[in-house]
Amino acid sequence: NIWVKPQVEKGKRMKRKFTTIIRCLAFLCLTLFLLVRYTGIMMSKQEMFCSVTLKQYERNTIDVLFLGSSQMIYAAQPMILWEQYGITSYNMATSATTIPGNYWMAEISFETQLPKVVMLDCTFAYMETKTFNELPRIHSAIDGFWPSPAAYGAIHDLVEDPDKRFEFYWTPYIYHTRWKELTEEDFTEVSDHGAGGAYLRNSVVNLDGTMRQYAKEEMLEVPQINLEYIEKLMLLCRENGSELVLTVLPIPMCVDYQPVYNTLQKWAEERGIPFINGYDDPAFWQLDYGTDFVDMAHLNIHGAKKSSAYIGNYLATHYELGLHTDGQTRLFWDKRLEEYTSYRNSIWTCPTLSYGTAITFSAEGNHTQYYGDSVGSSRVPDPSGIFTWTTGPRSDFYFYIEEPADALLQINVQALQPLKDKTSRTVEIYINERYVSSLEVDAAECPAALSVDIDEELWVSSGEQKLTLKYPDRSGAAFGAMSLDYTLGIQEIYLERK
Repeated sequence: NIWVKPQVEKGKRMKRKFTTIIRCLAFLCLTLFLLVRYTGIMMSKQEMFCSVTLKQYERNTIDVLFLGSSQMIYAAQPMILWEQYGITSYNMATSATTIPGNYWMAEISFETQLPKVVMLDCTFAYMETKTFNELPRIHSAIDGFWPSPAAYGAIHDLVEDPDKRFEFYWTPYIYHTRWKELTEEDFTEVSDHGAGGAYLRNSVVNLDGTMRQYAKEEMLEVPQINLEYIEKLMLLCRENGSELVLTVLPIPMCVDYQPVYNTLQKWAEERGIPFINGYDDPAFWQLDYGTDFVDMAHLNIHGAKKSSAYIGNYLATHYELGLHTDGQTRLFWDKRLEEYTSYRNSIWTCPTLSYGTAITFSAEGNHTQYYGDSVGSSRVPDPSGIFTWTTGPRSDFYFYIEEPADALLQINVQALQPLKDKTSRTVEIYINERYVSSLEVDAAECPAALSVDIDEELWVSSGEQKLTLKYPDRSGAAFGAMSLDYTLGIQEIYLERK
């Protein structure tokens, strides 16, 4: 008994000690879980934060990784690449991110993915700085990935003031005051609507005449810091079996930096890095600068379709990608495509007209689903309910057709304001920017029905078609000192398959 009792007591003490340790560990785990959950809720869900949806993808399932700033966020749509080419991709671009910042986004991505191709947009290659608006931009890009070795490296490199690094290591420090701003979305998992990190915007600004090309011989120096980080990215890609591709998206905001891009292109080619210079393409990637942009720097939904098709064709031509036969993989990406398509359709108001459907400009009409901002300064006045062409800078009415066909286009003109020297007006018809025909209407004949036959051979062979009605009498000089509320009023546009 003298020997047994101490052993029993010792066992009880060990058991109590073990129980205490378990309780402490459980408490610490619960505290950590609540802290992570609290931080996720309190974080700002602004635009760049959706790049963290990368964590929702299985490891090493991405063929292509897109890097860049906000220009690339809209220009590269991963779901279009999957739908058209079977290429799996993710858009890791974040707004106002410099070349050094993009290098670290690649480091973060390589922690879970080994893409075959990394495409970096170098729009900000002219900037001689590591970051824009240092702290907020870095928070937006990497907070959702903390803690990780790459995120730590980014903080240590990009945040130059050591005293400010603490708020990155302890993120609740900066987000705890957001409790008054919380919404229902803060309590749900971050979603990009299946878009693979990309974003969609749907409005239109007319940028006709803003683009021009500089000669390839015109060159300006690229800041050394950008060359250093591109070289680091090149080595990172090679170490991980990835191919680096550089590109510059042709946007009006940066048209005067073409000499910098020319220099960067020469530098890249000397190192065997492919460089897609959008400004070199005579057709500027087939973009329509009157209809495909939301502002001087960003593509709208329709422009994004074109740029994504261009990028997808380039990738499919130069690399062996899209070889995904596994059923589970295809199911995952098809589900995301379905989610993306539903989201895109919910915000798409670019005018897409079906055969046999009229655009009716009346109080009860359906013109709003086609109108949007696509006709610039033209307007539908209330209460008359007729579409009017004005003397504004954009006097085109355009819409898209899903496929080519023999068709009859009819335009019902309700009213016409005569010019000083003539009473008739002309409406020009263009298909895919190619002149087809002209229709003339006289003020004395209004209301009038104008019609034109469109043969299938006038369209391109397949795919989406663009039909444009242009009003050439749009110069203010043509009206002298007259002030007009409208010049040509249209009540209905109708396209019938023959």
